[in-house]
Amino acid sequence: MNPIDMSVETWHWDKATATTEEVQVLIEALGYDISKVYYMTSDEEPYVSANEVSDRLPDFKVERTVNVEPLRQAIGQCIGDIEAVLFNFVKQYGEEPTDYDINEFGLTEQDDGEGEITHVFNIFDNGGGYFAVQRTPNDDDVKDDADSEYIDTFEHYAFQCLYIVRDDDGDETLKYYAFENGGLVWDDELSEPDHDRVATLRLDVLYQLLQSIIKEWGEKK
Repeated sequence: MNPIDMSVETWHWDKATATTEEVQVLIEALGYDISKVYYMTSDEEPYVSANEVSDRLPDFKVERTVNVEPLRQAIGQCIGDIEAVLFNFVKQYGEEPTDYDINEFGLTEQDDGEGEITHVFNIFDNGGGYFAVQRTPNDDDVKDDADSEYIDTFEHYAFQCLYIVRDDDGDETLKYYAFENGGLVWDDELSEPDHDRVATLRLDVLYQLLQSIIKEWGEKK
């Protein structure tokens, strides 16, 4: 640790494990005299000891770098695949919007001239799609008997319908209408209506939405 500002310079290491020879090469490449420093290797963080390094060089730690981009890409691909399947599902089983649909679900695109709603899949009148999901994993706020924390760490969805909007260029977009509020259960006072593209939903929300549709319609088909 730097005695002046108490800092440690960090270098990222893209190997899951580092051999002694690989760490030595890195130490020398950074300008250290390998014979005058103390170092240790581990699977996660090779580290050069603060009390042995040259005065002209900073202390440093080598952190293992993990490339999580493939994981992000996998999530995005899954969302895209689910959106495509849901679009075809609504195209096949949705119906032309009625005055009831437009009024009940607040489908203003058609009235406002922002696009024509061609298909509506009514979820609300057929059992609904309601569930709670945790906003983020590894959340330390989730504790036993900590009901007051649930409103911040969980969110409740109540999906009313899915619908397709076609714009003047003929492009079609799958959208949803749902109520959302923090916590585990429906709350009339906190819930807010939301219209947005299905593509904006998180993967965990899409999974539960599909499960709710499967539960209500699966055995009837």
